Amino acid sequence: MPILIGLMLAIDMAVDVLQLDVSAGPGLSLKNAMLYVLAGVIALRFVTRRDGRFELPRLQIAFMLLIGYAIVTWLLAWQVIQYDNYPGADNGILLKATLADYYIFFLVCFYGLRSVDDATKALSALLLVCAGANLITVADTLGLTHFGLIDVRDDGRVEGALGEANQYAGFLSFLIPLYAAAAFVSRASWRLVWLACGALAMLAMLTTVSRGGFAALLGSAVVGGYVFRRHIALGRILGWGALAITAVLILLFAVSGTMRSLIMDRLFNESTHGNVTDGRDEIWLNTLSLFMNHPVTMITGYGWRVYWSKPHVYSPHNTYLNYWFNLGLPGLGCLVFILGSLWSTAKSASFACADERVRYLLIGFCFGLVGIFISIFFVELYTPWPYLWAFFGIAMRLALTAPHAAGNSSGAAAAKPESAHSSRTDTYGWRAVRDSAGPA
Repeated sequence: MPILIGLMLAIDMAVDVLQLDVSAGPGLSLKNAMLYVLAGVIALRFVTRRDGRFELPRLQIAFMLLIGYAIVTWLLAWQVIQYDNYPGADNGILLKATLADYYIFFLVCFYGLRSVDDATKALSALLLVCAGANLITVADTLGLTHFGLIDVRDDGRVEGALGEANQYAGFLSFLIPLYAAAAFVSRASWRLVWLACGALAMLAMLTTVSRGGFAALLGSAVVGGYVFRRHIALGRILGWGALAITAVLILLFAVSGTMRSLIMDRLFNESTHGNVTDGRDEIWLNTLSLFMNHPVTMITGYGWRVYWSKPHVYSPHNTYLNYWFNLGLPGLGCLVFILGSLWSTAKSASFACADERVRYLLIGFCFGLVGIFISIFFVELYTPWPYLWAFFGIAMRLALTAPHAAGNSSGAAAAKPESAHSSRTDTYGWRAVRDSAGPA
């Protein structure tokens, strides 16, 4: 199953990066066909073996409630209220293609992986797939290749492989800590591979010149460093921080002079002259003022994607505000609860985990998740979400399946000396450990 999941995600990434049209009809494409096949296989395994468990019940119920509430508000907006310029059928397809499919991505990567070894293989494959997209972005931007797949905006900022500049930067703010964690727990040549992947992600981040992305990366470092201060030695934090700063400086001089000037201008000149939000504050205030037309919508929301039928030009540039406007407090509450549950589950597992490899991977996931918390305050994510939910599913399998404190690992440690463990590595250069298969 890890191979099939990795293949599915690789094909999905190729379709997105190459901008291929693989649609087979409204709401149907090669991408979601593969997803549904894997979901069907996993469901069949549950039925035939009858050994599956409903894991992470609160998180999954919140996701079901989110989808259910979106369906109810969609039907009300389309058939009952009948907003002007509201494309009901198209919005129904989008509901299936976004919320429902995101949940299925999560379930496939969560239930399709049964052990720590499965999860680490899937995680490595997905990180390499993302590195390939970053490589294409950087190579095209620097003129090393001429695939014509990467667009450059009028202001010089790069539209990356996964959406416009701010979306792509938000996704990278999640990826970079994971690459750092992978390098930290790897050995020999694989450490160099993950460091190179991290450097590519950093360079891709620079080409987006997204201050929201930079803020997310910095915020994740500050929050994560404080939360996990007992698990990450201060010397290591300073050492990796110095390495990151050095890498950023080297990468800054590696980009073209035009790009370097744009980076310096946006980070220092515009920011110091008060142009921090790029007009987002006005958009947010205008959006909030729409609530005042019908105050009850501050609780209920206007309905699934009603925002886009309103007579305005700009997107809300804020995922939280987008959910609040369309799905009200129930939708916003479900989103925050789901993301918070991912964070708390991974954090608790990292504190209790007896496997150092998995502990630091989960810590890297938590760092990246903080980046998502911050970045979606400044942007709405679209293209990156399926890959993020795949990462979330993998991380939750690691969190629930990894050997936990003392009780689960003491027997294995006694049976096999530490020196023997330290000499064994898995496919990606990570120290192999004895793990038990998780629930089906």
